[in-house]
Amino acid sequence: MRIRGLIFDCDGTLADTMPLHWEAWQAVTEKYGLEFPEAPFYAIGGVPSRDIFQMLSDEQGVPSTRLSPQRRKKRLTWAGFPKSVR
Repeated sequence: MRIRGLIFDCDGTLADTMPLHWEAWQAVTEKYGLEFPEAPFYAIGGVPSRDIFQMLSDEQGVPSTRLSPQRRKKRLTWAGFPKSVR
């Protein structure tokens, strides 16, 4: 058998990407009028963005919108990565 490639899950496994996610979340939550303190952010690491946004909206009484804040958050997170890994 000849191995032709390998796939790695580098997001948090091989590289500490949480600071990039934190920065992106701060930009997104500010835009939508939500608060997301650092301790709760780290406590729920691994929860999908769409679920986090809905949870924050419900908890803080800010109506969720049909816009896609999770796509914005993902775009902002990837913008923090070096161009060589995007």
